[in-house]
Amino acid sequence: MAFYAGFSGERGVRTWVSRIKILKELSFIDVKEGPNGPVSYILIRNPYLALQSHHAKGQIADVYMNALKQRMIEIGAKDLTPPSRPRVRAGTKLKSVGAVKP
Repeated sequence: MAFYAGFSGERGVRTWVSRIKILKELSFIDVKEGPNGPVSYILIRNPYLALQSHHAKGQIADVYMNALKQRMIEIGAKDLTPPSRPRVRAGTKLKSVGAVKP
């Protein structure tokens, strides 16, 4: 994978592996082993959610998180907005819809 990411040679591969390790430790990616070795598959996580997690742990200052949120507003990103859920009153009985007829 390092070659396809633009890294070649022994030193390049070592550099690439160290960067992948850092991104994994910071929860920006998840790595799984497979047929090509310990780094065969990489899942790229939502960077906004990773940053939000670091901010909640106090690892990112409020001033930087506020700047990120401002930029998100400017570009219309809604990644940190929780999905809306339908509101159901307490005690309401839900009915099964069943199969929909064509």
